[in-house]
Amino acid sequence: VGVSHGQIYDSPNGGQLWMAHGVPVPGADALGYRVAFDPHDIDHVLHGNASIGVTTTTNGGKSWTSATGLSTGKFGMNAFSIAVSPANGQLVWVEGIDLGPDERRIYRSADGGLTFTPVLTQSANVTLTNGTLIVPHPTDQDVLYFEFGTYFQGYGTDIYRYDHGTKLVTTTHNDNHDVSSIAFNRANAGIMYFGRTSENIN
Repeated sequence: VGVSHGQIYDSPNGGQLWMAHGVPVPGADALGYRVAFDPHDIDHVLHGNASIGVTTTTNGGKSWTSATGLSTGKFGMNAFSIAVSPANGQLVWVEGIDLGPDERRIYRSADGGLTFTPVLTQSANVTLTNGTLIVPHPTDQDVLYFEFGTYFQGYGTDIYRYDHGTKLVTTTHNDNHDVSSIAFNRANAGIMYFGRTSENIN
């Protein structure tokens, strides 16, 4: 597991005892948003934080490297969501807000999270929030799914599919509110499962 300031812990006995590994992320504070582990390499970990953006370790937290390409100015970047591709551990996706222009974007890295390039910016056709759920396709490293949903005015949920190969975003709308998790069938990646959060307004 990873905690808000980036310290990594592991348990040798199913969670009864936890031991710290490495050091916390330098400069990280309590506003850590996400820790993501590479499913191919447990020592490859990424940490998303307020202002300082993304830091990456490839040695289980013994040392951390700050990512570049996430901010266009001096105000930094909030990295809300991070996901490592199950198809390629060097392919990393991040959703966050560039604090200079105050723009929410999705970024892509092809070198394990050391350098990022913005691939999508919030627009009239793409809604991003502070902590958008991002889910890479399990077998196609170019494809990322993400969502926007709300119970407000009975909006439902948009499921977005971004294909980096074609640079196209497709949108599928459904009437369910607040999809909070997405999973793929292990035997057939064409089958997706959605976990839904129910909201009741009194």
